[in-house]
Amino acid sequence: MKKIIYSAIAIMIIGFANAQKDVKFGVKTGFNSAYVTISGGGISVTATESGYFVGGFAQIGISEKFSVQPEVSYVGVKDANFISIPILAKYEVVKSFGLMAGPSLGFFTESVEGRKSFNYGITAGASYDVTENFILDARYDIGLANLFKDVPSIFEGKLSFGGFFVGVGYKF
Repeated sequence: MKKIIYSAIAIMIIGFANAQKDVKFGVKTGFNSAYVTISGGGISVTATESGYFVGGFAQIGISEKFSVQPEVSYVGVKDANFISIPILAKYEVVKSFGLMAGPSLGFFTESVEGRKSFNYGITAGASYDVTENFILDARYDIGLANLFKDVPSIFEGKLSFGGFFVGVGYKF
């Protein structure tokens, strides 16, 4: 099933990119502060861990102020390394400053007993084009999936994962 989803996403991105005139590719890296929240029975506990991310993106121009920005990043966080795939709609509010939001998919690279490997959520943030090629951005990813696997029905709990990202990028 994962191979079908990956293939479909890749075909859509490539096809969409080929149909557009203004496509720029780039690389990104930066800091990540990931969180994991366990809640249930009226109690909620959150823990955070710092890490890094590195990846690539395509900025596909739709109009002068609107673009779609699919990304793929490796996120390194202690005991929770994963691949993040946000697909963001980006709107340039004023020259060089844009707001972005969209769905995100995540796949943990290691199996952990009791945790699902697939995550999904919503990402929102802002970006600033320092120059035509050099960018800064910050975003927050809210994990929506319940990552508990095979939880007994007596425990109506939820395990969620998300994070705050601050990074720099370069558009080719």
